[in-house]
Amino acid sequence: MSRQHARVHLAGGRCVLVDAGSRYGTHLNGERLSAEALLKAGDTFQCGKATINVEQQVDAAEILSEEHQLLEDSGTIVRRIDSAANPPSPAAEPRVAATAWPALDRRKGGDRRKLSLPWTGRERRSGHDRRHARLLRLLSEISNTLVTGQPLPQMLTRVIDLVFDVVPAERAFLLLRDATDQALSARVLRNRDGSAPPEPRLSRTVVNHVMRERVAMLAADALCDPRLDAAGSIQAMNVRSFVCAPLWDRSEVIGVLYADNPRSKKFVADDLDVFTALANYAAVAIAQAHTADQLLQETKRRERLQRYHSPGVVNRILHGGTNGDASFLAQERDVTVMFCDLVAFTALCEGMEPYEVAQLLNGFFTRMADEIFEKEGTLDKFIGDAILAVFGAPFPQPDHADRAVQTALAMRRALADMNATQTARPLRMRIAINSGRALTGDIGSPRRREFTVLGDVVNTASRIESSVAAPDQIVISRATKDKLTGPVTTNALGSVTLRGRQGEVELFEVIG
Repeated sequence: MSRQHARVHLAGGRCVLVDAGSRYGTHLNGERLSAEALLKAGDTFQCGKATINVEQQVDAAEILSEEHQLLEDSGTIVRRIDSAANPPSPAAEPRVAATAWPALDRRKGGDRRKLSLPWTGRERRSGHDRRHARLLRLLSEISNTLVTGQPLPQMLTRVIDLVFDVVPAERAFLLLRDATDQALSARVLRNRDGSAPPEPRLSRTVVNHVMRERVAMLAADALCDPRLDAAGSIQAMNVRSFVCAPLWDRSEVIGVLYADNPRSKKFVADDLDVFTALANYAAVAIAQAHTADQLLQETKRRERLQRYHSPGVVNRILHGGTNGDASFLAQERDVTVMFCDLVAFTALCEGMEPYEVAQLLNGFFTRMADEIFEKEGTLDKFIGDAILAVFGAPFPQPDHADRAVQTALAMRRALADMNATQTARPLRMRIAINSGRALTGDIGSPRRREFTVLGDVVNTASRIESSVAAPDQIVISRATKDKLTGPVTTNALGSVTLRGRQGEVELFEVIG
């Protein structure tokens, strides 16, 4: 990425992207940017290896208004929607709650959608047949477009693109909520020319009715000026023809799709047919995008957790009955800490190439980590050629001391197996184990945090490993020995004073 790579600015209510003369260029939706371009919700642009997704989210309270009056005299169509899983059949007739739009009230001029039909010969089909043929074609186009997996922001903007493709709307809005107990937010608001509508206002009554009653509506409403009297208010009306349909996710309504026009460009019954079908397909596509996003987030979270925990602990964190993230909040726990270090590793690496050192360490760390995870221990970190592991976090383990000691014995056996199968100089390690209270959890800066363990128990274990433990030896403290419940053979090493500590620590060697 160049130091000055790209610039995003607002101009006339539009969001504009322009490359700032970067060396490698700026790419918008996969295409290299050659001139300034308008950004829409759902667009993605790349600056070097950084990818920026453009989203739009406005609190529904900012656009929903009570200052609307529904005009029943111009004809209203209300259709109950059964389910997004069952898009309406082209042969299904609308259920009319009020007088449908009069046949003579159709838009003037050529019908651009009719002109796009493949039939070029003499017209022999009835209006009913032409309407069904058009609806079938549009349903096919809609389904082919939306069933392809896309990230949620791109999916939402594609739905609005389709609104402008299939109905002659001037403005389109997609309102969504992430859960049934959350408020609506306007995720995409756009005019046909790509600009954002200035100070948009939608009828709160209509939106709530569509969501609550699960109906699609075609009608006209007016935004009134409450400062005027009744007569003056009617004269000041901004009358608009609108279509509005609910977005379904299984049995729950997750939002609405809304489009409108000035009254001079009224929608007709056919528009409600295709708009309702689009809303149904869009709801399915949005649900699929939500699921894909959730799977992606869980995959990333699982990959992160697997760096520290065994598969069993990872599954417990992800699918446990409690909030798994709570286990990573910094908190005091009773734990057992293990330090493992390779002996004379610096001298061993002196005549080796860097890739050979990395290969050797990777093999060693892999075998040792497998033994730590076998006892559901947590791998805190690798420190050069050393390993720091903890037992008893992030979940409590009453037998954490036993797990740590049994893991150390298993690690010693695993290293012996490694040495038996390789012809190079055998590896030797030393292990120190200590128990006590420690602070565990995600610790670090706001920009980078890691799960770790802190406290005197950790420092003491480190000192035991570096200054007391001999090659091939497992040394534990009195605090760990007193917590053991299983049969373990030990040999007393006496009390020692560790560097940086005033009191003595009683130590034992684990024999088996």
